[in-house]
Amino acid sequence: MKKVLLIGLSIISLSCSVKKNNSLIKTESSVLDRSEISATEKNIVNGFLEVELKKERYRTYSDFPISVIKESITKLYSLNIYENCYNGRDLPIKNSTNNAWILNEDQIQKIKETLNIEKSYNWNVSDFTSFNVSIIESSDLIKTIKENAYTDLQKKMILYLSKPLLIGKNNAFISFKLGDSSLGFNTINIFTALLKKNQEEKWEIDSYYYDPNSTW
Repeated sequence: MKKVLLIGLSIISLSCSVKKNNSLIKTESSVLDRSEISATEKNIVNGFLEVELKKERYRTYSDFPISVIKESITKLYSLNIYENCYNGRDLPIKNSTNNAWILNEDQIQKIKETLNIEKSYNWNVSDFTSFNVSIIESSDLIKTIKENAYTDLQKKMILYLSKPLLIGKNNAFISFKLGDSSLGFNTINIFTALLKKNQEEKWEIDSYYYDPNSTW
């Protein structure tokens, strides 16, 4: 797990900026400006975390502070997880709880064209309104792991999160990786979720998508 985590963290900061817009992706921010987070994106992230982190499976960690990895998971990663599950939709063992496939292969490829040189967003403490968080740079986390200095991360949840990938006005994908640093480093949960906006303008989790080979 330690070696896999190091490899994953070492490639966080690849690529930069966005090539062109696509009618399937609607955000409040400029396509070319990925240095900020829009009001819609912030609303989605905080609403999602407020619901997800209060679930029973995280009860053991309720008193753990949360450290967010500064460099976000890319939106392309979220789309790739969805695509893998879509391509395996007819297999007997499903890797998703999908209710309805909102994108077909042609639509997936069109969106990929807008994300292939995407730049990771750098999270800020002010982005998170539902929980108090600290920010940890991936390089610092890598150093801690290499030096086995886990006492510096005692009883913390390490959160690796993507900005939402908006599909139209009412759908968004978000990727979520959560680890526990109290015993070296252990994965708590990894998934990509599809959120849908309901009639009350709130974003709710509709489906989960998993990659059985996904790691940090």
